[in-house]
Amino acid sequence: METEGSVNEAIKLKVILNDNRIEKLISTLKEKLHLNFDFCLFYEDPDFNNELFNLETIEDLPSPRATVKVLRIRRDTDLGLTGVSATELQAAPPERLGRWPEVFVIPTFSMEVEFALREGNCAYLRHETVMAWIIFNFKAYPSDRKFAKAAEALVTKHPCLKEPGSKTGCDGWKNSLKFKMGNYRQKLRRVGFPEVAVNGWRRSKHCPDNEHTRSNIKRARRAEVNFLPNFPQGEDEASLEKQRLEMVHEMTKENRDLPLINQHMQKTFALRRQEIVQSSPTVEHLRTRWPALFLEAQVHAEFQRITNQSLQQTFYSALDHHTPRLLTLFREEEGKSTTHPWREVFKHPESVQRAGEWDSLDQGWTILVWLQPLTGPYVSIVLEDKIVMTNSRSWPDALVVVFGLLYSLHLNYPKALGSTFEFMQKVFLNLDDGKLKPKLLALKNELLA
Repeated sequence: METEGSVNEAIKLKVILNDNRIEKLISTLKEKLHLNFDFCLFYEDPDFNNELFNLETIEDLPSPRATVKVLRIRRDTDLGLTGVSATELQAAPPERLGRWPEVFVIPTFSMEVEFALREGNCAYLRHETVMAWIIFNFKAYPSDRKFAKAAEALVTKHPCLKEPGSKTGCDGWKNSLKFKMGNYRQKLRRVGFPEVAVNGWRRSKHCPDNEHTRSNIKRARRAEVNFLPNFPQGEDEASLEKQRLEMVHEMTKENRDLPLINQHMQKTFALRRQEIVQSSPTVEHLRTRWPALFLEAQVHAEFQRITNQSLQQTFYSALDHHTPRLLTLFREEEGKSTTHPWREVFKHPESVQRAGEWDSLDQGWTILVWLQPLTGPYVSIVLEDKIVMTNSRSWPDALVVVFGLLYSLHLNYPKALGSTFEFMQKVFLNLDDGKLKPKLLALKNELLA
């Protein structure tokens, strides 16, 4: 067992375990080794190439012998930052207020840390959780690309941290940030953060029947900023359920108090997201419990709560900007073939009675769109064989509402329209910097040419 102290030395220690409480083991080690600092325990797991994992229970230790590492816990007073203590974690804001920045900004650490960095003391920062805390404020499960951006920003601000011999100069830091984020999520899981607690209790050697550790991870996949937020301060499930019932009653009235409905929808956002993400209820069930969620104004408001972005404003701004070029591209394609599907639309758009009907086998829902020139636009959205919304002002408005519903109800993109919605998400709405499919990337390049 290795210990960290004023003298670097290895100690061989035989530990007799006669209690299942990890706290007692830590207290015993403190006393026997005369350690005057707080620490956590890691163990080498032979199932994962002897990588280090947090020791949470004695049962986690492999048999018949185990190697345990003591890792000192530095307090937030050492960091010049008080935002990472357990008390502050409990009081963290229920929702994120910003999306992942285009340029990741490294925080200014305490005077001592900044001085150590200027002196090139790279080891000082290796045991800290400041970067993990900053990253979590943007995203709980960052992609490899986002970790790379954060690591690049770190070595750019502090050149002394650049790794000699590394192609990028920050590959080691990127891997270190991934490791620290995993440990940080474990701490938040113990505190009870829903966004990471939902993925707890997965399969291990002691729980072989649980869900596999890498399967069906519930996390933001379409640039959701507030994927699974905490309850608002001072609220619990009972108080939020009371507000939900008041809102359901208000929706039965002919003259609804729309400001009150909007206020309750905002307050109950966390309760609603936990129900939708964790339980995946049917659309009909959601219409019964959350009828206000199927008001067009609330679809847009819910999208804003989830992504911190205005759906209508962003989409229509992008549509106005790209429409001239899109029409040019469509006309070029239409001229290449006498059977192009857009030929009749360009010649006689009023003659098209049904603009489209698409089925999705995986979600079991259908979108039906009619254009009726004599009576004006009439659009119905059918989910799971039930009409859930109707009377949108135009086909573009209905398309925007459908996209908002996909986020609000946490639905996958329908198979037949997956590319269309992915293009809307990543190009028109600029949500997520993930890779595009080859055909979508080609269209984007043509669009921006």
